[in-house]
Amino acid sequence: MIKIVDLWKSFNGQEVLRGIDLEIPKGKRTAIIGRSGGGKSVLLKHIIGLLKPDRGSIYIDGEDITRLRGERLNRIKRKFGVVFQGGALFDSLTIYDNVAFPLRELTDLDEEEIRERVERLLEEVSLSGMEGKYPDEISGGMRKRVAIARAMIMEPEILVFDEPTTGLDPITTKTIHALMTGCSRKTNCTEVIVTHRIREVLDIAHFVAMLHEGRIVEFTTPQELITSENPIVRGFITGKVKGGKLQDF
Repeated sequence: MIKIVDLWKSFNGQEVLRGIDLEIPKGKRTAIIGRSGGGKSVLLKHIIGLLKPDRGSIYIDGEDITRLRGERLNRIKRKFGVVFQGGALFDSLTIYDNVAFPLRELTDLDEEEIRERVERLLEEVSLSGMEGKYPDEISGGMRKRVAIARAMIMEPEILVFDEPTTGLDPITTKTIHALMTGCSRKTNCTEVIVTHRIREVLDIAHFVAMLHEGRIVEFTTPQELITSENPIVRGFITGKVKGGKLQDF
């Protein structure tokens, strides 16, 4: 589904991605972990086509999106549903209109068909009856659920989550996790999760990629991650650092 080959990116002379090689399996949930400021979100923006690399390739279903422009790139982008860290909801639109937005912009469905799909999806994320509220009138957890509903409304082949549970309490976090796992079971979509929370990885990921200093230093299952002998991985899990560098036990 997603294959990244020798991906490099720098900003103002500072290298952020330094030769990323990664294959994300189709129909599975892959978490990308690493320290804050380590390039996780930059990598994510490359995967969804928001950034162009300095060099390297990103293949989505066999097509190198780094070489695509215009409608050919937009066609690939429509395979994605994205849940940004802050939700990125439109403050001036109601919950209903936020979720309906992609259908109105990208399809020829009439309003009756749109309403049927939006109401069905809001029910799935336990937000029935909230259609007329605005984002600033609901909780952070509810806003995250609205963002997930909006990402799902086009029935994407790939769902991408950027720090999906940051700032949420443990109960709300479990609710979000249940929604995420329910999405993939229902549609068999591929999911990519950027997170720094080890508990999140252990709870819901099928695979995990560790990003460190611009490179993938480990790709494994969550179960194998916690027993890894890689000193960078063990330092990240235990939170032990020395001189700004991740250390072993």
